[in-house]
Amino acid sequence: MGSSQTPSTDDFEDLFGPAGREVKPDEQRHKRHQRWHLPDVLKGANNFLTDRVDGLISDATDSPFTSSILPYQYVENPDQKLSWDVWSYDEGLASRVPYESAARVLTQSKSTHSAYIVRQGLAISMEHNFMMSERGRRDFNNQLLQLVGSIQYTNDLDVHMALITAPNYERTEVEKYAYTDSDPTQVLRKYVDMFGMCQKNPNGLDVLIEDAREVFKKWGASEPTFMLTNSKLGYQQNMTLEKTQYITNGADGIKRLKAGPDLKSYRGLNVINSRHFSMEAGRQPRDLLNRRVRVAEHYKIPPMTATELASATVLLYDQGRDQMAPISGEALYTASILKPEDGNNGPGQIDDPSFAEILQAENDKKNIDPRFWDHLVWTPNDTAGTAENSLMYFKNLIGKSPTYNHSLAPYHPDFLSRYYCLKMTNSYDAITDEATTNEAKFAKIMGTPINITHG
Repeated sequence: MGSSQTPSTDDFEDLFGPAGREVKPDEQRHKRHQRWHLPDVLKGANNFLTDRVDGLISDATDSPFTSSILPYQYVENPDQKLSWDVWSYDEGLASRVPYESAARVLTQSKSTHSAYIVRQGLAISMEHNFMMSERGRRDFNNQLLQLVGSIQYTNDLDVHMALITAPNYERTEVEKYAYTDSDPTQVLRKYVDMFGMCQKNPNGLDVLIEDAREVFKKWGASEPTFMLTNSKLGYQQNMTLEKTQYITNGADGIKRLKAGPDLKSYRGLNVINSRHFSMEAGRQPRDLLNRRVRVAEHYKIPPMTATELASATVLLYDQGRDQMAPISGEALYTASILKPEDGNNGPGQIDDPSFAEILQAENDKKNIDPRFWDHLVWTPNDTAGTAENSLMYFKNLIGKSPTYNHSLAPYHPDFLSRYYCLKMTNSYDAITDEATTNEAKFAKIMGTPINITHG
């Protein structure tokens, strides 16, 4: 704490207000004590310190969030319930009426709301003898400023949260009407056009401001006075090549470059930059108005076989490199495969085959005799592949589990699907009981309607 010196009455009064005048020197101060305390006159509530902290918060911080957006309001009794009424008076057009007839009555609506003030608190801690040195008294003042800054920091956060969670008045008013002048396609088109407007259009911010003013005017609201935005807006408006080059803006461009990205006002609106807040201990502060979004484009490529896709190369625009980049067909297919995600019953199961598996299956298909696809049951040894021979193979293999790679007789996919569907629904046993000959069984399998469902 440095060298100690006895504080004067002015020192006490400077920190504690009028109560400091009543502090008297302790006659026992030179004797041994187990613990030191502040003078009794300074114990308990101190209105001077309370007013000092309140004054520093309301007058000295000068935060735009609590002075322009949501200004501080004095409440006589902060512990009482706050209630307020909202009256809405609908406008209407006067219509012609005959003599002595009743005119159309205007409508009004009323809603009642209530809330309670939330109590939040912070505290500072000092040693009992901080008044005995200049450093101690300076530390006390600094801690008061720390307390004031932290309270203002909390209030600024509350303002951001209030803006984020505020009800959408325009949406509420639109929902009151039975129709809208835009169909779903037009609504989606407007959403796409407005997304990233400042980045896509050189005059995007001007369009957004005037569009917002038009919305305010449409619903009878007052003219906006400020614009809350990210601090990067100044870079967008003042530091781009289009805004700072002499060839595009003359001397104003050079002046704007020298002035820097600071933007105090724009189109008659005060520009207020949003703050960054550390919501968790040890986490980097972040802007609550930032939202992570995913944007993408899609391109159609003509239908291809696996072999054609393996040798194909597609040119797509790479935004990171600002040029067209070649992408192989295999890479496109691999990127399209869905990855398993954890579900309610454990990890999800996705059976998308790899590109190598698809290519192998296609190559295997090429090795199959084309006549196989014309017969329900076919073997390479049977070059004719007649229906009679197919039936003969079926009779011999009726009791065996059919499989595509059967060494004696590969089965046609259509036959396999019907066979397995009947097996799963226990319909094959009924066919076996009803039919007396293999020929009938064969005909039943191929003639029974099948409803294939995928689980």
